[in-house]
Amino acid sequence: MRCPVCATPYLGGDLLAVAESGSRAEVRPDADWQQWAAAKDAVTAVCAHSDTTPAAPAGMRTVVIDVICTQTVLHARGRSTRLTPQLWRTTTVRTDDGWRLTDYRFQQ
Repeated sequence: MRCPVCATPYLGGDLLAVAESGSRAEVRPDADWQQWAAAKDAVTAVCAHSDTTPAAPAGMRTVVIDVICTQTVLHARGRSTRLTPQLWRTTTVRTDDGWRLTDYRFQQ
C-alpha cells in the first residue's frame, strides 16, 4: 500500500524501483541522516524552480530542471531544524501518466 502523502506517485525509473522495493538504500549516506533515522525523525522538503535551469527545446520528453530545496528535520521530540537550502539538478521524464522524477543530484 502506498503512502498517500509520499512522493512515490511522482517518481519514475530507478527512483521508483528503489522506492517500491522497500529497501533502505543509502541515497545520501552521511552521519546526520543516520542519526535522524535512528531517532525516528522525519525530513520534509520544499522545492522551487531555480533560475539556473538549462533551456529545453519544446516537445522534449526528458527535461533537466534545477530546483532550490529547503529541507526541515521534524524531530520525534517535537522540535524542528531547517537546513540550508541546496541546489538540486533533477531529471524528469514525460510519461502517459504525467511527468515523473527519475534522477536528482546535489549541486552544492
